Amino acid sequence: DFFQRNDVGVGLSLDGTREVHDRMRVTRSGRGTYDDVVRAVRLFRENGISVGVLAVASGDADGYETLQHFQELGIEACDFLLPMSNNAHEERTADATDHAATDFGRVGEFLQGAFRRWVEAPRPAISVRLFENLIRNAFGLEHNYLGAGPATLAENLVLETDGE
Repeated sequence: DFFQRNDVGVGLSLDGTREVHDRMRVTRSGRGTYDDVVRAVRLFRENGISVGVLAVASGDADGYETLQHFQELGIEACDFLLPMSNNAHEERTADATDHAATDFGRVGEFLQGAFRRWVEAPRPAISVRLFENLIRNAFGLEHNYLGAGPATLAENLVLETDGE
């Protein structure tokens, strides 16, 4: 009721199919959270509350399959986030066997696959914020999404430490 009265939508983290999501998002006890997230998606939708998902564009997943899965779940909007990769993260995970440096070439392949699905199979309709704003940017149209690139480089400045 609160959500509807105040026109509030919900964004949930869902990184793709059960296999992909449960590999990335687990409880403290190590149990995958896919079933919990999909149950929440269904509950919100059954109650007339708009639900979108945020998904990490993983080089270990298939972007085409991921977007198809979201469409099958009835997701109306999603955004793909680039994996977090910086010196602090790489240093922290250097000794872990299940973490490696991000392969952005494979992330690009994921995004290409998702874009191909978005173009080839527009039904059921799904809004993909990254793609829509990249297209707006390519045509010189206004957007307010840093992930799609600034209209001019002078509009944004990002500073990142080198760890020293």
